[in-house]
Amino acid sequence: MDERAAQCCAGAGVGLARGLEPASQLAQRKAVVREARRWLGTPYVHMGRVRGAGADCATLLCEVFERAGVIPHVALDYYPLDWYLHRDQERYLATVARYARRVERAEPLPADIALYKFGRCVSHGAIVLAWPIVIHAYRAAGQVCLADATKSPLASRFHSLWSVWE
Repeated sequence: MDERAAQCCAGAGVGLARGLEPASQLAQRKAVVREARRWLGTPYVHMGRVRGAGADCATLLCEVFERAGVIPHVALDYYPLDWYLHRDQERYLATVARYARRVERAEPLPADIALYKFGRCVSHGAIVLAWPIVIHAYRAAGQVCLADATKSPLASRFHSLWSVWE
């Protein structure tokens, strides 16, 4: 594990940024939001991981949180573009759960992760900017874009809210 990864994970368990002072947590949340905004307009590319060139909803989360210094690099195994239509296995959810925990709040905080169920399982994630505005790599839009999480198509597919700081 490199030095940056060790710092973000120190005393926190596997990949979780726990035990931070509120000011440090706020700074990290702001860094995540700032980095996420830099990805706006990046084309939707299945398994892409390059800002400006391509990302999908899984790789966007991995890259934004890594580049913000919150989690270490996440290596993702290959997954077919339509994996969520034919499987019940919660692959996406399991990956998020390695670095974050489910939270229950009246209103999501900036840099929380909103998860959605498309197909047979949780298969989509978005980063909260300022609720209800989220940023996500959305295949139908063809790019990383902003969305209102209280409106279609996200509102009816909401599954849960997650945070790396809780």
